[in-house]
Amino acid sequence: MQKVVEASDQKLTRYKNERKFPQSIVVNDNGRMVRYTWAPGEEKAIPSFWDYAVHRVHGKTVVGGLAPQLTNLDRPELKLAEALDTELQDRKKAEAEFLTAQVEKKKAEQEALLAAARLAQAESQAKASAPAPETKK
Repeated sequence: MQKVVEASDQKLTRYKNERKFPQSIVVNDNGRMVRYTWAPGEEKAIPSFWDYAVHRVHGKTVVGGLAPQLTNLDRPELKLAEALDTELQDRKKAEAEFLTAQVEKKKAEQEALLAAARLAQAESQAKASAPAPETKK
């Protein structure tokens, strides 16, 4: 016979959504599907029974789960694996794009300087090879 656990007897874990988008998990609670949703910035406590569903942890790193990007407020030592941190990945991608643009800008500036030097050289050669103007007597 399964022991029924009263809500008041359950240990709770507090999670916070520090992202800019809502996050949800759906769990099967004795044949009944239960959805927990966190709005951006929202903090909510849920039964600790679901901790393994929310986060898969290796050492002190969250490496998976139904909502790995939620912050477990009861275990502040847990850090999200870089591969799962979409905001970090977006920042890294933006930084890489910025650096690529900077390199291409520098390359374009150097090409413009070379073109200007070639133009100046061609104009100088054209002046040197042009016949001297005749003077009137």
